Amino acid sequence: VLQVVYCSEDSLNEVPCLRTFCRKIYENVKHLRHGMEAEEFCQVNDLC
Repeated sequence: VLQVVYCSEDSLNEVPCLRTFCRKIYENVKHLRHGMEAEEFCQVNDLC
């Protein structure tokens, strides 16, 4: 199962494996919170 998490310095430091899955996502903005810009988000595998 994948979850989408906003990429921030804190999240990368807390969960180092996030770095591997970070990618730019500009589509499917409907999945993002209203008002939040679609910048860099991570797809994170729960197993990591």
